[in-house]
Amino acid sequence: MRCNTPTADSTSLLNGSNLDAGYFALTAPGLGQTQEEYRSFTTETTVLLGYRKGPETWGQLTPFAQLLPVRASRPASTTAAFPNPFGSEIQVVFTLASPQPVGLELHDVLGRLVREVAAAPQPAGARQLPLPTAGLPVGVYSLHLRLLQEGRTEVLRVLKTQ
Repeated sequence: MRCNTPTADSTSLLNGSNLDAGYFALTAPGLGQTQEEYRSFTTETTVLLGYRKGPETWGQLTPFAQLLPVRASRPASTTAAFPNPFGSEIQVVFTLASPQPVGLELHDVLGRLVREVAAAPQPAGARQLPLPTAGLPVGVYSLHLRLLQEGRTEVLRVLKTQ
């Protein structure tokens, strides 16, 4: 049942109210009826913010670019590890835009932490940290450079050889 049927002008689209009463049932193949709902009378109001049809424009139209939030861009990675493949030590080079604590972690292919350099304050600019790897078996590792102030982690895949 519908009351107050709106006309085609924009004012009634903005202020129109509908009264609905309904019943519906959902069925699924092989299961029969799975849900049943009765609705009593409810009031629904539709607000139309903008409308354009041909030369006619009503309301405030919002450009699509303003509908989606814009996230801050992430800085490009400046992290590298050498030599790769590595032997008894690996050097990690990176650039910091501002002074902040930096930590290093080396994980094996199963995700276990096998080496760590505790987070320590580093000045801004180009930096290089050594990570001793003597005694580690040959294999593929994940090197995690944690930039604590920025709240992000750079991950590199590195390979250990003899």
